This record gives sequence, C-alpha cells and structure tokens, in this order.
Amino acid sequence: MEKLIILNNYTNDILLNLVFGWVFYAIYKKRRIKLGKTETAIAAFYLVLLVDNWFNHFTSIEDLWYYIATAIVFIPFSVFPTAKLHLQLAIFIAFASLLYLFGSEQLIQFCYFVTIVILLVYAKKHLLQSARNRNLGIVLILIAVYYFFIVQPYTLSKIGNNWAQSKYLIYFSICDYTVFTTMLIVIHANFRRLFFN
Repeated sequence: MEKLIILNNYTNDILLNLVFGWVFYAIYKKRRIKLGKTETAIAAFYLVLLVDNWFNHFTSIEDLWYYIATAIVFIPFSVFPTAKLHLQLAIFIAFASLLYLFGSEQLIQFCYFVTIVILLVYAKKHLLQSARNRNLGIVLILIAVYYFFIVQPYTLSKIGNNWAQSKYLIYFSICDYTVFTTMLIVIHANFRRLFFN
C-alpha cells in the first residue's frame, strides 16, 4: 500500500504541475483564454488543488483550509453566475474566511453536499449539449465523485479515530487515488478545449 501511495503522489505531482506546460504552450501559440462560468470554476478548483500540493511540499499548514476551499469553490460561480470574476473571487474569499472563523464541521459538510448537487446539475446540463460541453460534463461528474471521496474521510475523522485502523480504509483510499488521478488526466486531456480557443 505504501508503494501505491508513493507512486500516486508522484503521478499527481506531475499531473498537477503539468498545467504550467499547457499555459506556457498556449501563450507561445498566442491562444486566447476562454473562461465561461463553469470553466472559471474548474480553473479555481484546479488552483486550489495546486496550492494544496505546494503547501504539502513546502509547509506544514493544516488541512482545514483545503476542506473549506474545496467545499465552496464552485458555490460563488453558480450562485452568482452573472457577477464579474473579481466579485466572485471576493465572495469566495469572504465565505472561506467565515467558514474558517466559525470552524463548523457541519457547515463544511453541508457545503460539500451543496457543491456535489451543483456539480451534478451542471454536469447533466452540459451532457445534453454539444460535444465540447459533453466533455465539460464528464469533467464535472469526475469532480463530483472526487468530492464524494473528500467528504467521507473528513466526516469519518470527526466521528472518531476507529475508522483510521479499519482495513476498509485501504480499499477506500485506492478508489480515492484512482478517481483523483483519472480526474486530473481527463482535465489535462480536455485542457485546451476547456480554457483556450
């Protein structure tokens, strides 16, 4: 299991940081950035994953910020779809700060479930449209499944420590790693179509 975790961590490090190669390539080719509300939310989600990856390597910051950021990153973009990007980011930062100050586990879990519902509603909407939007729908479904795997250990860790010794956690971790890596691969496979003309 330990070798699997190490291999998964290296794979995800490479996939998460490979985004810089895509961005530099797009700048070199002088492609225009295309960000609709869904694409912007996916980019913000990816940025949260990337920052968390850097934090894990260079600092010992607690995971609470990661759970808060992932729980609400899609909410401002879906609740305020017509607002300008800087206003959506300000709402995200304000909401994240409030969640951090309150530290309410139930509120964070509620935000996860709201976000999963939002992702599935948007995924269904995109799957019924053109081929490009179907790709976006697949990405959203994978993110929703990943969110399901985020919320489980978060919830179980608040219940007690007995779950940490469970042999079933190994199987759960394998599913989590598989979904996360698949999600990153699908985002990279659709990167140019999602974010650039």
